[in-house]
Amino acid sequence: MPLTRIAEVLEATRSEAAETAALRDHLAALAHERDTLDRRIRAVESTLEMRREGRRPQMDVMLDGFNDRYEDEVVRRWGREAFDASNRWWHAKSADEQRGWQARAEALLRRWGELSEAGHAASSTAAQEHAAVHAAWFAEIPGTPAHAGDRDQAAAMISGVADLYESDPDFLARFGSAEAARLAAEALRLHVRVRP
Repeated sequence: MPLTRIAEVLEATRSEAAETAALRDHLAALAHERDTLDRRIRAVESTLEMRREGRRPQMDVMLDGFNDRYEDEVVRRWGREAFDASNRWWHAKSADEQRGWQARAEALLRRWGELSEAGHAASSTAAQEHAAVHAAWFAEIPGTPAHAGDRDQAAAMISGVADLYESDPDFLARFGSAEAARLAAEALRLHVRVRP
């Protein structure tokens, strides 16, 4: 328990209820820390497995877990269970399955680059077809609104991710260019607005 919280408890009325509430808060924080540590252990085990197989893991994904770096945002938007479900799904995959998933993700982003270089607009048939493929890819991830089939929440999620594609430097680098990231973001937003 952090010292500030201990001080608050000591300064509060010395009631059994206040002490019990503080202990419950502390227990919840410890459980969360344990879950985070368990996820990281599984990610390191997966990384070691890839090393034993003579393959080079993508350290940002393997050591951080599937979406650990976005944990706070995912929990805030869709709840703890959404985050935990996607991480259980990711860490249940073998190293080969994780590598395959990462390759598919890279192919999705690479295709946006190809479409951008070919001069496609977000509303073009090719861009909208790829937006549909991209949205279907999101739906494969347990814990996401797209996976749950909640159309309104899925549209909000995809629009939020589209915003990140345009603003997050990590995503800009993965798309290969700001133009490709912008095309993907605009096409995905349009896709979730106009689909039947």
